[in-house]
Amino acid sequence: MSTGVDSVPIPGSPTSDNKAPTPSSTPAPQVQDQDEEYDMSGPRKAFILCVKKTRPGAETELNILRKCLKDLNFQVTECIDPLGEDILGSLEEYRDGMNSKVCCSFVYILAHGNEGEINGSDDDVVDLEDVFDTFNNKECAILQSKPKVFIVQACRGDKKDAGVQTGFRAMAASEPEKLPTSSDSFIVYPARPGYVAYRDRIKGSHMIQIMAEVFEKLADKKHLYDLFVKVNREMVKKNFHPGVEAMKTTLVMESTLTKSVYLKVPKQ
Repeated sequence: MSTGVDSVPIPGSPTSDNKAPTPSSTPAPQVQDQDEEYDMSGPRKAFILCVKKTRPGAETELNILRKCLKDLNFQVTECIDPLGEDILGSLEEYRDGMNSKVCCSFVYILAHGNEGEINGSDDDVVDLEDVFDTFNNKECAILQSKPKVFIVQACRGDKKDAGVQTGFRAMAASEPEKLPTSSDSFIVYPARPGYVAYRDRIKGSHMIQIMAEVFEKLADKKHLYDLFVKVNREMVKKNFHPGVEAMKTTLVMESTLTKSVYLKVPKQ
């Protein structure tokens, strides 16, 4: 039986042996603070899983994505119309083909789906947690401490949002302006779903302690998301001891913000 998998690097995608020349007029890059930014100078890897079956417009979105990733200097692997049973294997093959020079991984999933799951071209279901776990620090040591980004273009249920009227009408609009029912929010959790949150019996929760320290030092310099990235960096460094064995945790951030949030206090 055909797997339906087409793992082919995009023609013309950059490789380590094919670097674009740097114009002599290009200014020297600023020195990067490795404690503040991911090192993105190595090869950038991307994986596109695209189910085109019963998804009109899939070819167009695929071409748009190909160009976008090429322009951003990604080396791309494609998996087109895979059967559900072949999806995880294709991702594992992509993962196992990386070496230590790779600086990041972007996984794009363009498919039908439901909450927590996606469908192959045969409608066979794959759990998204299994997809994410394929690249976790245990299963993918190559990408430890490197950015792993997942963009999932798939339904998460059947509901449709009709929106909420704002009470204002645009000057020349034929319909009232609307906002989504939920937007402009930023949610931070102290642990991943299913995991405990740690708290000192005297000082209180570790997340709040670190947040207060970070806000005191940096609230006048960074926006809210970056502040919590800093909080998370400190949380990931910590060992927690509810028993004999050390435990770890990481924050989870979910954002529908449309602007940066700065907490600096205006001067009087």
